[in-house]
Amino acid sequence: MLSPQCAAPSSVLLANTSVLSGRRSSLFARQSSGRARSMPTKRESNRYTTSSQSFELGSLLSALDNSFILPVAEEASAPAPRAIDRTSEQHPPQSFASFRFPPDHHHIHHRSTLASQTHSNMPSSKPRILIPGGAGYIGSHVALVTLLTRKYRVTVLDNYHNAFPAACKRLEQIAIDELPAGASQQDKDDCKVDVFKGDLRSKDDIRKVFDAYKGDDKIWGVILCAALKAVGESSEIPIDYYDVNVGGLVNLLKVMHDNGCNRLVYSSSATVYGTPPKVPIPESTRLAPESVYGRTKWMSEIIIRDVCDAYPEFRAIGLRYFNPAGAHKSGKIGEDPRGKPGNLLPLLAQMAVGKYREGGLKVFGNDYPTPDGTCVRDYIHIEDLAGGHVNAVEALERDDIFAADKTETHGKYRAFNLGKGVGMSVLNMVDAMRKVSGYEFPHTIVDRRTGDVPDLTADPSLAEKELGFKATRSLDDMAQDLWRWQSNNPQGYGEQ
Repeated sequence: MLSPQCAAPSSVLLANTSVLSGRRSSLFARQSSGRARSMPTKRESNRYTTSSQSFELGSLLSALDNSFILPVAEEASAPAPRAIDRTSEQHPPQSFASFRFPPDHHHIHHRSTLASQTHSNMPSSKPRILIPGGAGYIGSHVALVTLLTRKYRVTVLDNYHNAFPAACKRLEQIAIDELPAGASQQDKDDCKVDVFKGDLRSKDDIRKVFDAYKGDDKIWGVILCAALKAVGESSEIPIDYYDVNVGGLVNLLKVMHDNGCNRLVYSSSATVYGTPPKVPIPESTRLAPESVYGRTKWMSEIIIRDVCDAYPEFRAIGLRYFNPAGAHKSGKIGEDPRGKPGNLLPLLAQMAVGKYREGGLKVFGNDYPTPDGTCVRDYIHIEDLAGGHVNAVEALERDDIFAADKTETHGKYRAFNLGKGVGMSVLNMVDAMRKVSGYEFPHTIVDRRTGDVPDLTADPSLAEKELGFKATRSLDDMAQDLWRWQSNNPQGYGEQ
C-alpha cells in the first residue's frame, strides 16, 4: 500500500535516483444548515439502493471543473463531545495521539495464509472498522492504535503494492501483548486483525469484505488510508493516480452506500493547500493544489462532501496530513517502502544502514526565506498521527461536530489538519538522524526544485479544540523511534 505520507515533498533527493518505472504497469489501490434527520445508532441497518455505475474520469473532471474551492468552516466553540459507546458524554475528548506503548518482543503467529484471514469465533459487541491500506506505513499504525483503544475490531483490505502482510501480523501481536493480565479469550479474539487481499479499483473486492460481516458484526465504519502518494511520480503517471485515489474512493463509497455503512474517516493531505498565503496554515485556507497527487486529494474531499450533502445519514471527517515520521516505539512496525524511498526520513534511515549512499544526499536549495535556507515542513510522529484517526472516529458520533454553523454545506463533512504546528528544516532532520545513527550524511546543495514551497507548517488548533487531538512527541522521539525500527530491521519486513 502506498499511504499518503508525503503531505508535502521535502526539498531533498538522493543523487542518481532512478525512476521506478517497473511499478507503472501494476499500481494498485491503497490508500477524500438544517439536518434531515439524526444519525442512526451504530446497530441500525440503514440500506440504500442506487443504480450501479462505473467510475468515469472524464465526467468527474467535468463535474469538478467549476468547484475548485472546497469550503471549510471557520473555528467555532464545541460542546462536550460524546464517545461512540455514549457512556462518557460528560467528559472532554481524549487525545489518542498521546498514547505510548512499551516494546514488543514476541514471536508473531497468524492463523491463516488465505487471501482473507478472519479470526472472529465469538460474537462481540465492539464496532468493526475497515481500514483499506491497513498494511501500509500509516495504515498499520492506525490499525494498531485503533485496537489499543479496546473499543473496536479491525479488518484490513490491502493488496501490498507498497506494504507487507507481516505488518498486520506484528501489529496484531503488539495489541495482544498489551492486554492486561487475566484478559479473557474474547479480549484476545478482539485483537485479531482480519486481513483481505484486494484492490479498491475492484468493487467486487470491496463487496467481498462487506459480505463477510453481517448483523451485529457488519462493518460499522471505514478509515481510508489507501492511496498512491508520491508527489513527483503523480505528474508522470497521472491516470494511475486518478484511477487509484479518486476511482478507488468512488468504488468504496458505492459499496458503503449499498451496505448502509455511513461513517468515514478519510486520509487527505496538506498538499490540498498548494502554496499557502500564510503560515501556520489553518483549515480555512483556500484550497489550491499544485500537484496531481494534491488534486486527487482535493477532488476526493469534494466527492465525500457531495455524498454527505446527498445522504443525511452519512458522516465523514477528512484529515489533512502534514509530514508523518518515525515508527512505533517497539521497533516492530515502521515504514518499509518498496524500492528507493521518496520521502526524506526513510531515505535517511536507509542511508544510515548502508543503502543508497552512492552520490550522497542532494538538498534542493538553501536560499529559501527560512532560518537555514532549506525548506521547512511540519513533521508529526506517526503514533500521534494514528491517534488522531481514533479521535476522528469518535467525533463522527457527535452532532456538535457537524453543527450548521461549522459546515459550509448542509452535509456532515468536516476537515481537520493533523500536524504538530512546529516547522523543521531539511537540515534539522538530517542533523536529528545523524545524532541517533552516528552516520554523517554527506550532502551537497543543488538548485531549487520546481514546485517546492518554502514553509508548510500546520495550524493544529482546530483539531485540538474540536477533536481533542494534540501531537505530543518531539523531533528526537521521531528520530529515535525511526532509527530503532530501521536498525532492528535493516531489510524492513524482509519481503522485498
